[in-house]
Amino acid sequence: MAAVFFLLSLLVLSANGISDEADLYLLPGDIIPIHYDLRLNTYIERFSEESYEYDGNVRIVMVPVEENVTTIVININGLNVTSTVLTVKGSAPIDLGKGNMNTAAQKLTFQLSRPLIVNETAMLNLTFIGRHGSQKVGFYRTAFSENGKTKNILNTQFQPAYARSAFPCFDEPKYKATYKIAVSISNKMASLGYKVLSNTAEERIEEMNGRRVYHFKKTPLPISSYLIAILVSDYKSSPPEYFSSSYPETGGKEFRTWGRETYIGQAKLAQASGVALMDIYTKDYAIPYGFDKVDQAAVADFPAGMENWGLIFYWEAILMTAEDSKQSTVTLIAHELAHQWFGNLVTCHNWSDIWLNEGFATYIEYFGTDKLKIPEVNGNSWELPYQFVVTVQQKCAFQLDIPGITHPLTFDVFDPEEILYYFDLIAYHKGASVIRMWSHTLGLNAFNEAVRLYLRTNKGSVSTPEALLSSFDAFANESASKFPELPSKIFRCWHIQEGYPIVHVKRAPGPHPVYALTQEVYRFRNNSNGPHNSTWNIPITYSTSEDIRFNDTRPTHWLRQNEDSSITLDKFVDWIVVNNQQSGYYRVNYSPSNWKALLSTLLENATVIHEINRAQIIDDAANLARSTAFDYVSYEFFMDLTNYLKFEESYYPWKAALNNFEYLSAMLSKDDEAYDLFRMHVLEIIRNTYDRLSTASRPEDTFQDKLLRSEIISWACRMGYGQCLCNSRALLENHLSNETTMPEYLITTLYCSAVRHNDYLWNKVMEFLLKSENVSEKSIFINGLTCTKNRGSLTVLLKHSIDSEASMEMGERLMIFTLILDRNPENINIVLDFVAVNYKKMHELYGGANVFDDILTKVSKNLGSDEEVSKMRSLIKEMGDSNVMSRDESIWKILETIETNNEWINVRMKDVLRWLASRYR
Repeated sequence: MAAVFFLLSLLVLSANGISDEADLYLLPGDIIPIHYDLRLNTYIERFSEESYEYDGNVRIVMVPVEENVTTIVININGLNVTSTVLTVKGSAPIDLGKGNMNTAAQKLTFQLSRPLIVNETAMLNLTFIGRHGSQKVGFYRTAFSENGKTKNILNTQFQPAYARSAFPCFDEPKYKATYKIAVSISNKMASLGYKVLSNTAEERIEEMNGRRVYHFKKTPLPISSYLIAILVSDYKSSPPEYFSSSYPETGGKEFRTWGRETYIGQAKLAQASGVALMDIYTKDYAIPYGFDKVDQAAVADFPAGMENWGLIFYWEAILMTAEDSKQSTVTLIAHELAHQWFGNLVTCHNWSDIWLNEGFATYIEYFGTDKLKIPEVNGNSWELPYQFVVTVQQKCAFQLDIPGITHPLTFDVFDPEEILYYFDLIAYHKGASVIRMWSHTLGLNAFNEAVRLYLRTNKGSVSTPEALLSSFDAFANESASKFPELPSKIFRCWHIQEGYPIVHVKRAPGPHPVYALTQEVYRFRNNSNGPHNSTWNIPITYSTSEDIRFNDTRPTHWLRQNEDSSITLDKFVDWIVVNNQQSGYYRVNYSPSNWKALLSTLLENATVIHEINRAQIIDDAANLARSTAFDYVSYEFFMDLTNYLKFEESYYPWKAALNNFEYLSAMLSKDDEAYDLFRMHVLEIIRNTYDRLSTASRPEDTFQDKLLRSEIISWACRMGYGQCLCNSRALLENHLSNETTMPEYLITTLYCSAVRHNDYLWNKVMEFLLKSENVSEKSIFINGLTCTKNRGSLTVLLKHSIDSEASMEMGERLMIFTLILDRNPENINIVLDFVAVNYKKMHELYGGANVFDDILTKVSKNLGSDEEVSKMRSLIKEMGDSNVMSRDESIWKILETIETNNEWINVRMKDVLRWLASRYR
């Protein structure tokens, strides 16, 4: 029955009308794969001779789903197909020749001498030769240094459309099939300890013709091509552990962590958290894990993580973790393991709905991990659901989801060269934020039941947003909330529209306590592109000075599309706060009198307002003041509001404020006087908290105290607080001389803070970086080195990042650029000038225009002066002329960002300077 449902779902999907672009890039959908037999032969021993070829053959069992199929179209990119034979039951094999190749569309078409009929099984056999590239896509090679020796390994990265560069296939997520994989290595490599891992467990090992062939079991479920994984290495594994033992029909399933022998001892956290999370997910979703084992491997220079079914890859520096990065390690593992259900078991039918995969995985990364209780995380007091609000929704989603520089969650993308750009923070962070809103709106119990139904209904197949929303409909009556119509109709606007709303809350005139609710699109400036008139169906929750109910996130009212609404209270109140715990994906603006009442309450008795809503008030006020499209909140009010932070002890309001100080710091740094006054203000409000927390841990510290201490030290030292600089310097000097140890969770912060204004320590840490081969250590050193205020030292570090002789992984090279931009926005022009001089060498070393898209996008966030705008325009033109940066959409977004910043400098900067001057000049 599952197979029939799967075929029918593909028929429905392929019947939908598609655009000319879709017709060019997508496969026709008239024939689908059922099974692959894939054999790859590798030759690492030839790498010393600069021979990087491999060969293979694939047999694809396929079935037509339409009448009279006269062509077979498959995906292929960069492979040399040496033979193609088609076999149909009852007919002799047919040599199809080389076919007709469309290189731009990455499609190979074979004309058939007779049409295939519906459900007629055909087998397409292809032999081919491929090449292991050095870019981190396809079936690629990578190298690392261990004990003074260079070692080579092979691994795969097929998402989103790179399986076709490793073997001929139907390379779209909706084409699921079973696989049986075999990979061979030479006996020479086997004698050096090399072996092969893939998605399923080893079935047998075959010795033949001087080679060792690893045969793997057939995948137990159909799998999309982008999830196929292969690793050829001499890695060692942790002792196996077992999960899902609560399912007697399957028994416990094996979980192992793999890595270099040097680092495998650092895998305890990854192993323990992975096993525990698999048990949590199996219980939460009431569906056993679909494959026979989970291997997770730490790959040198791998881009973050990849959820391949049964063989998950991570960047080595993340998986083999240091103490201060426990949370980031565990949440990344939680994200990739969540994909085993959301993405692997149930897959978005095409990349236009990638948020179904990534939004759910990001949501679970926070809300699933919150259930993790193992000794390695000390009981887990991370409060990740609260962290989500200030780090995911406020800092990322809201800042990026701006009309003109964003896109809806659901969008059309077909070009394989474009798809990767849409694996962005809109898909991940807006997707997760909207899902979080839906969970609060339905109520957690109804939401979880609906998600289980969604998984059960679509397991082993592909899905759409409509399928998800229909699962919500099934449990609408069991929800604690009242819906004006079916959730599928209410929620649809959130995934098909870009941007998000501001809800205006104003007391209506008259003798009754009535608050009028209206909405409009939030934007940074008036003349930005994108829709300005969109409306949403918005769930409304609220608390008042007389009715404190911040913990109730079930909507009591709805602000509908194209309709106004209102809240009628029993009596007049001092203040109202809308959007309890910022559970809805929207900002809130109030009348001036309500804003002032909230400020008075924060100054007098802040804790009466929930800490997440205190963070919301700060973030909403800051961004309403920042926008040049509105004049709802002044910078005078926002800066007054920040004064209450002198007495704030919660991490979350502080995090919201410091997130917004980042923008002010970057823009005000264009004017020396403005920046000096800004530093005075930050130090004025931060000093009490620094003195309370200092740099020394206390027995009573909560995890949030530690997070706050890290942030406060970073900002106090960055703003030049003498006591902070002295303490940090002393701690780092003692640490480097092995006299004392620093608190593990503060290592990265203290390296950065101590090095920021100290050239001697910078040189010392640079020496350590040049000598180190430990990935965790190098990450800490780079974090510290990028904080220096010395322009000459930053230039030295940037030059080191493009030195082809330097012993650095690509991720470490790019980390230097990223961290300078994050930690050193005041010195942004150093990076811009460096890229202008060295972009050709960087392109040769890094490859791919997307690297420059990423770097220049990050640079643009901190540029805004007239000179910087002119400089960036010239650089983009020069790089475009050199074909180094050619993606028009990225260029447009970069220019839109710096024009927006330029407008802020011309319109809003004087307001901030006026306030600062009135207090500190």
